[in-house]
This record gives sequence, structure tokens and C-alpha cells, in this order.
Amino acid sequence: LAAAVRTLWTERLVPFEANLRGRIPVQPAPVLVDPNPDWHRQAQRLIGRLALAAGGHALRIDHIGSTAVPGLAAVDVLDLQITVPDLAAAEALDDALAGAGFPRIAHVDHDEPQPSYGAGGETDPAVWGMRLHGSADPGRPAYVHLRVQGWPGQQFALLLRDWLRADSDAATEYAEIKRAAARDAAARHDPAQAAAVYAEEKAPWFDGAYTRARQWAEQTGWSA
Repeated sequence: LAAAVRTLWTERLVPFEANLRGRIPVQPAPVLVDPNPDWHRQAQRLIGRLALAAGGHALRIDHIGSTAVPGLAAVDVLDLQITVPDLAAAEALDDALAGAGFPRIAHVDHDEPQPSYGAGGETDPAVWGMRLHGSADPGRPAYVHLRVQGWPGQQFALLLRDWLRADSDAATEYAEIKRAAARDAAARHDPAQAAAVYAEEKAPWFDGAYTRARQWAEQTGWSA
């Protein structure tokens, strides 16, 4: 027990406090792990914290990304989305989210525009603006995406999750793409370079996924 407490103190609590003080988000290397049934519960706990911090600025908060798809291998980093009425509301949450343990990742301020999305106006960079925060807790890494209600990035984050939950073949296909990307990323010793490789190698799959997911949405009557 003493050893466990010492490990908790030195490897989680002390770094967590330093990260909070310095507003430093944890950004782990993209290492793929087997699906964890507890991801949902962990996400709900963080959503509760975010709801308190965001207050009326948050229209909704959702668990998104691969950890929100049961049975899908993923990097052990939870993705959460706070839907806001506009980017001014997202900016207004900087201090509140940092104080709650989710400092801003300042160099990320937009999603990549996707001409194939089919939502209308999708090639306008202005509608792909977003803000990104990261957990300061090394024991529970997470990314918090702040996106505007109705903008294509906000819609697609929810659509992709629901499509992958419903289409096991697509989820299996995506898992294989991620495994290959993670293998290549592992060859990079710099975490930032590894993350860039991981994202770049998945990008071609996403180009097609936008269209496929939208077709599924039209066939099923999906709505966010």
C-alpha cells in the first residue's frame, strides 16, 4: 500500500499540480491499446467536471472519438466535445477550463476543412474554427474540443462516432488504419512528430469517411 501511495504521489499528483500551475496539457504519444469498457464511465466523470466549469456556455458535452465506440482499439486519451454557441464563448472558457484542469492547447484553433463533407459551406475555413484544451492529469489524458453548434466539425464529430457504433465493418476498417499509423508513429522518438505521423496517415481514410458517414446519415435519418 505504501508503495502504491508513493507511486500515486510521485507519478500523478505531483506532475498534475505542476501542470495545473503551469497550464501544461498532457499530450501522450499515440500508442494504441485494446478497448477499455471503463472509458465510458471515465468520460462521464470528466463531463461532469467540464459541465461545472463551462456553465451556461456549454450547449451540450459529448464523449466523442474512438474511446466512445465500444470495442474499438484506441489511444488511451478520451476525446470530449463541448458545443458552444460561438467562438467567443469558447474563448471565454479559457480560464475556467484551465482552472478545472484542462489548459488550452493554443496552437490548435481549427479543424481541417473537408470539401467532401456535403454540409454546405464546408470549404469556408471560418466554419472550421475550434478551440482545443487538454487534461493536465497524467493519469487521465483527455482532449476537450470546443466547437460551434451546427458547424461541420461539430456535426461530424458526433456523426463519426454514431456511424462507427452502427457499422462494425467500418469500425474494423478504421481500427486497421489506426494500427498501421500507430506502428509508423512508434518509430518517431519525438512525441509531437509521432502525433503528426499518426494524424497524417489516418487523413486519407477520413477523406472517404466523411462521404460514407454522410450517406449513412441520410439513409438512417440520423441527426445530432
